[in-house]
Amino acid sequence: MSTRKWNNLFFKTLVNVLKLHHPSTVVFDGSSPYLGFRSVMRSYKQLRYIWIKRESYKNNVNRGRLKKLAGLFSLVIHPTEVYSVFCENEFGSSYVNPIVLLEKEQLFTREKARKLLGLPLNETVAYIQLGAGNINGTDELESKVISLLKKKGIYTVLARSPISLKEDCGIEADKLMEGYPNSKYFNGFDFLVIAAGYNSICEAFFYGIPSIVIPNFETGTDDQVMRAKSVEPLGPFWTLENYTDDNFKIILENIYKYNGGGLTIVNGAHQAAKLLID
Repeated sequence: MSTRKWNNLFFKTLVNVLKLHHPSTVVFDGSSPYLGFRSVMRSYKQLRYIWIKRESYKNNVNRGRLKKLAGLFSLVIHPTEVYSVFCENEFGSSYVNPIVLLEKEQLFTREKARKLLGLPLNETVAYIQLGAGNINGTDELESKVISLLKKKGIYTVLARSPISLKEDCGIEADKLMEGYPNSKYFNGFDFLVIAAGYNSICEAFFYGIPSIVIPNFETGTDDQVMRAKSVEPLGPFWTLENYTDDNFKIILENIYKYNGGGLTIVNGAHQAAKLLID
């Protein structure tokens, strides 16, 4: 549907929710508040509005407009990038560590994850998720990655995003999985092949899963190249900006040599929750 029609539908849906539940606070998590959301803010001025706002915008994004939009909220909570946690930056009180949904102890064990997904217990298994493919087509890249891994004798699992518009993706993979959150199964994989989206990188780092990171250049505001490069020195991450089979094979060899280790961080969800309560 058109942007105008979608925003009108979003406005009516959220108004119904407010009338039903009578909240005192509404929290928006996204890169920029939608027009339909801002319409709700104008209609329900008595509520408190809080923005969960990440910072990794591309250079061409209008910072002045973002600052103006931030002024509409009672509070803006900033989940930082992974690398920022280890910098000597003086952040304000509303900055928190990267936020992930699950704590490490909530993930399935390797054996249970593989049994639940029907994966071979004694083979090398790779998890592949290069984005929903709605911004730009990822089919060709996925096919190349899957083909190379299978030639290496690696069992391939392609994660299909629940918001993907593609109907026949992943037919070359050994297994297709669709759901959310997939991170609860991460212990069942030997390594990940992922795009450099905020959630993907934070989860891979937080759980210490070796990852080949292929950033998406076509995102509108999110600087995935910066994120991929900045996290690479901090853990078992290898960035592949320009895919070739030879470059991919070199990174695979590095993953085979990886013996564990890396840095750890505290889940920013606890810090954000305290800010919301206060």
